[in-house]
Amino acid sequence: MDNQNKCITSNFLKCEFNQQILDKWYFCYQFNEGKEFEQQIAMFHQGTTLSVKKLNMKIIGELKIRLPDIQMQRKIGEIYRQSLVQNRLMIKQAEDIKKLILNIIRKLEEE
Repeated sequence: MDNQNKCITSNFLKCEFNQQILDKWYFCYQFNEGKEFEQQIAMFHQGTTLSVKKLNMKIIGELKIRLPDIQMQRKIGEIYRQSLVQNRLMIKQAEDIKKLILNIIRKLEEE
């Protein structure tokens, strides 16, 4: 496991679930993209003037999540996971293309 023996700082929260009830990638999708979570989190932050809004364990524990059946959660979670992988690969490809183009331009300037 890549993260074994590593410490979690106060900026992170480790969530564990019964995977027969809640798919971890479905939760990630809901937490990062879900409108229901966004609305609930916004309610906790009303009246806060801090520029960086933090969530604590109490707030996370009080969030409500609508749970479709576990098979649907897994489908949605896997699609979301794949979209993150594809996005990361596309960003890497764009960065590689930019580096290649800059190298070509530098070589042209040297001539």
